[in-house]
Amino acid sequence: MRFSSFSRRTRTLLAAAAAVPLIALSACSGGGSDDQGAANAAPTDGTLTVGLLGDIGQPPDPDVYYANNGLAIVLNTYEGLVQYANDKDSVEIAPRLATSWDVNADNTVYMFHLRDGVTFHDGTPFTSAAVKVAFDRRVAVEGGAAYMVEGVQDVATPDDLTAVVTLKAPNSAFLDYLASPFGPKMESPTALQSNAGSDDAQTYLQTHDVGTGPYTISDAQPGTSWTLKQYDGYWGDKSPFTTVKLPIYSDVSALQLAFDQGDVSAVVAALPSSSLKKYEKSTDYASYMLPTLQSALVTLNPSKDFFKDQDARLAFLQSIDQKSLVDQVLGSRSEPATTLYAKGMIPGGADEQELDYDPSVLTAYAKTLPAGTAMTIGFASGNTNAEQMANIQAAKL
Repeated sequence: MRFSSFSRRTRTLLAAAAAVPLIALSACSGGGSDDQGAANAAPTDGTLTVGLLGDIGQPPDPDVYYANNGLAIVLNTYEGLVQYANDKDSVEIAPRLATSWDVNADNTVYMFHLRDGVTFHDGTPFTSAAVKVAFDRRVAVEGGAAYMVEGVQDVATPDDLTAVVTLKAPNSAFLDYLASPFGPKMESPTALQSNAGSDDAQTYLQTHDVGTGPYTISDAQPGTSWTLKQYDGYWGDKSPFTTVKLPIYSDVSALQLAFDQGDVSAVVAALPSSSLKKYEKSTDYASYMLPTLQSALVTLNPSKDFFKDQDARLAFLQSIDQKSLVDQVLGSRSEPATTLYAKGMIPGGADEQELDYDPSVLTAYAKTLPAGTAMTIGFASGNTNAEQMANIQAAKL
């Protein structure tokens, strides 16, 4: 889905979360029981097992994938030219496969100086020619993030380690596009060509990868599990884990039980906020809270009869008790949002929303509808907080 299509929908924020994601890594404990300490021992055999809640939903094709649950696969098998710098209090673009870059005054020409000695997982050397191939494929596949490179007019390759990208129009956000987790990734031109088929290698990339990342997909069982193996020819630092297993759990209780029993070594942003207190102060687990700009969005569909009128959409939004939902589901780490985008993204709060909780507005509107009128409430797969919010709202209705 293109970003522009969201303009046809009505949106509101439930909560602007200051620190929602939890990474809970098992570790040996000096304070727990013998049995619990053994179950929670950190892996020492080179294999890390990270539990996923729900299927990743789309194949881990970097030009198709546009969700969250499968980023652990995409970002460990593929790399882009640049990335956002780690451990910074402000946004900063950092090198990845490009070691440096130059931008002209009007943000139309971007010259990238590429990293030497990088190879794709099929052994093909990474050169400037791969930049044009990657950009062209993203446009051809027409996935959700194709807009990031649709403004590219030309990619010149004066030598193997220099790529000059010329845009059709000035775009000061182009580096941010490239740094995004969903930004264009470099893909082996050789592998893409030999596995092109009739769909630009989309079928092949459902269960394989053609990237330069530290890991490569060694086993793919969509809907059940994914296994990543360390790429011996990786140019950067190597992890102590030579194998990463990503089993898929359809039920959050089953995932939490597997984690508690030691069958899963780590859980990333998958457990409900209401269960996190169990781990935060425990000596049997290591918990890491990562500040984010994440927020809980409600999106209404005006193409359906129930929400075709603005009055109907506003009535529904006023039936949502934001404070109550935040308290029940997200807890003290979050607060009700007052702006459409995450706090601080729009200077001066120009996107401020004024929606007071008043369920009587929806009650009055509902009385005007024909008998049997139905509304469907959905939630993002694998998002336990969203599921809990949806269930609470459905019960109130």
